[in-house]
Amino acid sequence: MEYGLLSRAGRFLQKQTKRRRWTIMFLCMAAAVALGTFGFLKLYGEAMTHRVKILECGCEVHEHRPDCYD
Repeated sequence: MEYGLLSRAGRFLQKQTKRRRWTIMFLCMAAAVALGTFGFLKLYGEAMTHRVKILECGCEVHEHRPDCYD
């Protein structure tokens, strides 16, 4: 009877350890995907909202001042 109880306890602990490893691995992968997605969307959003300054002065060669930009 003791042998059966000890072997069941050992199997339970092995399963618990294996489950814990899978949970940690899953959470790490989920965090990596979330951070990657966030980073990509942040860069894409910055690219979409970036305003390009267009020169509106008629001169060809001169040092541009802030009033040359729109």
